[in-house]
Amino acid sequence: MKMTTSLANRLLKAISPVYSASILDKTGTIVASVNSDLVGEFSCSSYGAVLISDGMPDTGRIKDSPSLCPLYCKGKLIGAVELLDSGDTNAHSIITEITKLVLENEELRNKLFYTDCSISEPIAQLLGVHPLECTGLVEELREIGFDICVPHTSLLIQISPKDTISVDSGARKLLLSDWQLERSIRDFLNALPAHFPAKQDFVIADPVAANAIILYAGHGESDSETTLRLYQICKYLQSMAEMDGCIKMEAVIGMRCTKLSDYERQHELLLNRLHSGRMLLPRDNIYWGHSIILGSLIFHLSQSNKERLSSVLDNLCSSAQGDVLLETLNTFFECNMNHNQTAKSLFIHRNSLQYRLKKIEELTNTQLTDIDSLLSLRVALLCRSSLLAGNED
Repeated sequence: MKMTTSLANRLLKAISPVYSASILDKTGTIVASVNSDLVGEFSCSSYGAVLISDGMPDTGRIKDSPSLCPLYCKGKLIGAVELLDSGDTNAHSIITEITKLVLENEELRNKLFYTDCSISEPIAQLLGVHPLECTGLVEELREIGFDICVPHTSLLIQISPKDTISVDSGARKLLLSDWQLERSIRDFLNALPAHFPAKQDFVIADPVAANAIILYAGHGESDSETTLRLYQICKYLQSMAEMDGCIKMEAVIGMRCTKLSDYERQHELLLNRLHSGRMLLPRDNIYWGHSIILGSLIFHLSQSNKERLSSVLDNLCSSAQGDVLLETLNTFFECNMNHNQTAKSLFIHRNSLQYRLKKIEELTNTQLTDIDSLLSLRVALLCRSSLLAGNED
């Protein structure tokens, strides 16, 4: 369990009628407080007592701190309660009882919305980095009913909050509480097993990371048939997320795994493909196959190489029409260089599109009828998108 804003506020609500206090996470940052001005501040006086060093809490310093009451969940330190103005010698024991009840209720609430899957540990190891000796892993997989001999296609589903919501007057910024978002994510993840009901279909959901990895066994189809079926399932799940109103879904269809070594690092591969898909196909939400190979190559370039390759666009970006021309070039590639479709997508006349493309050629010293020029511009756009995404992170 993590010290989220919603959990901190629930703890504060239970404690504040008795004591004035602040709720800290395990780094010493104040997450909630009776003094709202303190939220987000770093509590220097409590830093040494709260900070975890090498994965172990400094319990001696915590006990020696009269104003600090540590918070544990399943033996792990998740934060602390800092008393602001109490000299009550019984404060520690009272706060311990109050917070214990709140954390127990939190655990119960989580179980109501999401049942932790006991198979997640061996499959997480399967999709991560294999141990040098795989005998124990294979045995654990066999115990949970996972058959290595059955081909499984990997699928990553990622949930995130919507930025805006459509209303009659246009679009409006969507404001969500942590509670609303957590519940929407858990409801969505809980519904996933119903769409993958076969005995050899495995759904490993992580509500904290707001994602799930599915190992889909299929129905004896070919690779292309499996990909198409997963795409159709993902389109339906995407519509489910849209109906919720406050979340959106992205999906990455990975490779078909036929032997133990195929599964290794699948989680990392799927995440890389997700980043590549976002960069390469920003208007899509479901990514698969060869459509994101170029994006994967760009993703693994060094920053200096990305900067060098994106320099083709320097004159264009610094021009007076830079934003318009960049949007035009992006749309041109997204429409597979189809002039009619590009003009339609941009809501402009074909003649206006021709003028913009000519301007792009002049500013970049390229020819859009030349394959090398097209590849150079495409790579430059992708490198630029990757650099911008890195700056935002």
